[in-house]
Amino acid sequence: STWEQECLWLDVTREYTRLCAAEGGEGEDLEKSGARLFRAIVHAYWGAPGDPRLPLADPYVLAWEGRYYAYGTTGGGGFRAAVSDDLVHWEMAKGLARDGLVFAKGDGFGTREFWAPEVHAHNGRFYLFYSANRCCCVAVADSPLGPFRNPRREPLFARPGGQAIDNSLFVDDDGTPWMPFSDDERLAFVRLTPDLMSIVPDSLFVAFDKPRDAWQKGTEEGPSVVRVGGKYVVLFSGDGCQSQDYAVGVGVADRVTGPWTRVTDYRFLHRAGGLTGTGHGSPLRLADGSWRYVFHAHETSTIMGCRRTYVVPMEFEGCMPRLTGEPVACLRTD
Repeated sequence: STWEQECLWLDVTREYTRLCAAEGGEGEDLEKSGARLFRAIVHAYWGAPGDPRLPLADPYVLAWEGRYYAYGTTGGGGFRAAVSDDLVHWEMAKGLARDGLVFAKGDGFGTREFWAPEVHAHNGRFYLFYSANRCCCVAVADSPLGPFRNPRREPLFARPGGQAIDNSLFVDDDGTPWMPFSDDERLAFVRLTPDLMSIVPDSLFVAFDKPRDAWQKGTEEGPSVVRVGGKYVVLFSGDGCQSQDYAVGVGVADRVTGPWTRVTDYRFLHRAGGLTGTGHGSPLRLADGSWRYVFHAHETSTIMGCRRTYVVPMEFEGCMPRLTGEPVACLRTD
């Protein structure tokens, strides 16, 4: 997509400039300059060779039958998954769709911009919520490794002339399923039918509208909703994923239908552990009742590059989330 190309070119430019400063480039021949440019392209697109950190952006983790399944944006025509027993050491899984993916282009709606996958277990099946062509989509499978399919090959929700992305799932205590998502960079909700495959007409509402907090820079995306401390809590990201100050904010409501209130000037996650570009993650409650937050960070302090996956301990004081430790990188073992 144009957005991805712009991000890549910006990273290539930054990485080439860094390499020139580190290695010197005065008076060298075109062959050396070309080799350096090639290294900058490889690093910006695929990441540094040998980097063990898990390369999943916009990560979501499903806990299922004693194992953890991670999904995220990787670029290309579909989604992969990684599996772990401890949230730190991960192995890329062989998905059941084409080419080892869990979802492959052509098995549901979308031809480009495959972003932000989440897999939720519901009523004995697994539902993949994802963005493609800047629309909200869904596909279903009988295994967390897919193959996820939607034979209708239609978006779940589209915003004509705009974008509807980063859709998630929240099932209320009464069993009503809701889909929070970013609707033209506004946090919105729409009710889903019991099979999660369609929206209920006239059920959409915007939780937050302008004005936003200054730190958000006009962006509201990647929502996750939990019920805790007698409140409904949404964690959302702002300031754009290219920004080094990408961060996670908080909103609170007494009912899922609102009214929702932003916690003003509070960034639950921002440059944690000295990382940059920290955001678009998901809260995870473990079997012992403790909480973790899984998120991505920029590859380095200078480029977004191949974003990397981290996990950090967290807790809720009442309904307010806070970090209780330092981020730990999720490491590939394969």
